[in-house]
Amino acid sequence: MKKYNLSKIMKRAWELVKKAGLCISEGLKLAWKEAKNMEETMEEKLLRLGYKVWEKGDMKRIYINDFQKYLEVKETNTPETMGRGRIINGICTDEYKSFAQRQALNLVDWGFGAKLYYDCKKEDWFCKNPGGSLIKKILWTVADKLEAL
Repeated sequence: MKKYNLSKIMKRAWELVKKAGLCISEGLKLAWKEAKNMEETMEEKLLRLGYKVWEKGDMKRIYINDFQKYLEVKETNTPETMGRGRIINGICTDEYKSFAQRQALNLVDWGFGAKLYYDCKKEDWFCKNPGGSLIKKILWTVADKLEAL
């Protein structure tokens, strides 16, 4: 069951009474209608999923430290990769040089190499120390999965 911020709904109702000249009953009906039709923001979604807000100075971010659980990994058995090839969230690592493949394996196995976070002020996703185009591509697939939840 979805939870609503009753304080915000009541404040919005009184705002409608004062500014639009509605009676309190009409204001409450309209405020509830607005609250029910509002779509959940990405910040609210991440908080609902159990992630915490990190703030420092004027920065407000939500770090996704457990992004490995959003990775779908399949092994590829081609002679060129010598057992190192993988398909991660639909991205084939066989096409990349061995250094990029090692970075991708470190990311999948241990979470090394990059951090994915949502910037609440800019309302967009960012990578910290992405390490290369392959890692960025993989992390953007994780962001897409989180947005789809």
